[in-house]
Amino acid sequence: MKIRHKIAAWYFGATICILFAFSYSAYWQLRSLLYEVIDNEIKEYIKVVENSYDPVTGRFMRTIISERINRVFDRYYIALATANGDTVMQTPLVRQLKFDFQPEDHRSGRHVTIELIPDNLPSHILLDDEELTLRAVSYDIVRGNKVVGVLSIARDIEEIDRELRNLIRTLSRISAAFLLVVAVVGIFATKKVLSPIKEIGRKAREITRNNSRERIKIFNEKDELGQLSLVLNDSIDRVQRAFESQREFMADAAHELKTPIAILRTHWETELNNPSLSLEFKEKLVKDIETLSRLTYLINNLLMLSQTESIHTNFEFSAVQLNEILADVISNAEVLAELKSQEIETNNLPEITLNGDKIRLYQLLFNIVDNAIKYTPEKGKISIHLSQENNRALIKIRDNGPGIPEKDLPHIFRRFYRVHKDRARKTGGSGLGLAIAKLIAESHKGKIFVESAVNKGTTFTIEIPVFLESSNSS
Repeated sequence: MKIRHKIAAWYFGATICILFAFSYSAYWQLRSLLYEVIDNEIKEYIKVVENSYDPVTGRFMRTIISERINRVFDRYYIALATANGDTVMQTPLVRQLKFDFQPEDHRSGRHVTIELIPDNLPSHILLDDEELTLRAVSYDIVRGNKVVGVLSIARDIEEIDRELRNLIRTLSRISAAFLLVVAVVGIFATKKVLSPIKEIGRKAREITRNNSRERIKIFNEKDELGQLSLVLNDSIDRVQRAFESQREFMADAAHELKTPIAILRTHWETELNNPSLSLEFKEKLVKDIETLSRLTYLINNLLMLSQTESIHTNFEFSAVQLNEILADVISNAEVLAELKSQEIETNNLPEITLNGDKIRLYQLLFNIVDNAIKYTPEKGKISIHLSQENNRALIKIRDNGPGIPEKDLPHIFRRFYRVHKDRARKTGGSGLGLAIAKLIAESHKGKIFVESAVNKGTTFTIEIPVFLESSNSS
């Protein structure tokens, strides 16, 4: 998961928690407030009933009660009885509703909420619900430490419950809409805030690939991304200086070696015509000249690798037929393959035109094919396949050699890296061929991949864009 998606997810999750806490708190605070209003109303009617008791006669005056609470007779369940259980008064709901308080609530004076599923209730009581919710209390009326009456009083709160349910639905809709807005804004905001990181990454890749002298743009030196850009630019400076020192050393060493080697080769080639030298000595000179030729080839490769930054200036890009270059490579490689009784298989090479350097592309392809011939055993088979997919040319070169261990695969394109060092010395490899092949492929904005398994052979895949703008076009 991308960082911006993680941040947006955390932001979204935190918003959900906040909305839930707010909605939960709003619901219960409003519920408590509404229940408190009902409870206070019930307490007022309890006082009316208590004040209607006449201690002289020892009776409750129903006239006073009726006058004070007549307006709520239809909405309230009120049952008043004497301590002996004789009924003093009942509202119409008492005859319609039959319910008992729980033992722990009976005559406790504590307000409780009771849910009933009664039959044959008036429509103004049941409303549209299948159950009736009451706020009720059972209360002992005491005078002179003597219980003189028992009052059971309840008020239906269906309207309140309905409004609370409407509140829940409203809060849910508002929360859903708000969360949608938060999600969109969160994704957009994190993308906007983190966009400099994407730009930093893009510029860093561009620097390492094309021009090591460019630097990452600093948007704000005071924030964290600005500090990161400064650190990266400083690191790139140090890396560039190290690369330049390495390139200068390689170039200077190659130039210093070329002259004495050229002098030695010229001198020994001249000595081959000296009649006074024995045939045995001349054969030694020929071997030395061959060694000098390999040294010259190695030095030229080192010079090429030392010019990585300005490599395009040494390439001559033009429209070339990749199939013709590959055909030349196969023709020349067959001579080497015949020495080991190897077979080179290929498909009908399709005609593919691209913009590239003919000599360098030949060098790239020949290096891979020559490498396959060297490491494929005698009477082995090498397969070469050319195709075009989505405006990209694909060359697959497969051998049935010993393969490359998995631990060595990430390093085979490094300079001077050798998988089989003993075998490389026998075959005369310098450890630069694959590094040069990779450099040439990337100079054509292409890529080179390798797939291999021990004792199952190796496959190199070269991918080059078919339509490629020349880097030195006028």
